[in-house]
Amino acid sequence: MVTGEVIHLRLINADEIIGELDKVEDEKVYLRRPMIVDEREDPKTRSVNIILTRYVLCDKKASIPFKAEHIVTNTGVLPEISEFYFNSLEYNERFLEPQIIGDIEKVNHSMREFLDEDSEVIAHKILDALDHLQDPKDSKDDLKIVMVPSSNTIH
Repeated sequence: MVTGEVIHLRLINADEIIGELDKVEDEKVYLRRPMIVDEREDPKTRSVNIILTRYVLCDKKASIPFKAEHIVTNTGVLPEISEFYFNSLEYNERFLEPQIIGDIEKVNHSMREFLDEDSEVIAHKILDALDHLQDPKDSKDDLKIVMVPSSNTIH
């Protein structure tokens, strides 16, 4: 394996990762701009397509470490796969990531507004929103709202 070479890793959790080899040291393989390999069936044609998406949204210059003990195999790739990798990087950067980042910004804004509210105000807003979903025979008093730490859902 040569620094800068596009390589394929298969991890013990069955993830397949393609990225540019940065270095191998301290029992870790470091990849720049890693992408996860995903196979999806086209419902119309029933054929399987390979999709590459960013493994993590991070600084594009960052080198992501993968522990050697988590790697089942590592190999170089065919020139066609290397070209597909670079095309996928550009496609993701130009068309997908701006949309994803925009969606995350909207969610962050909503979460910030929600977190800045008083708990009682939040509870009343949620109860009001649930009114139209509720069976008329049910009482609002029967509803309990639980906010779970580390969760973005309300139960």
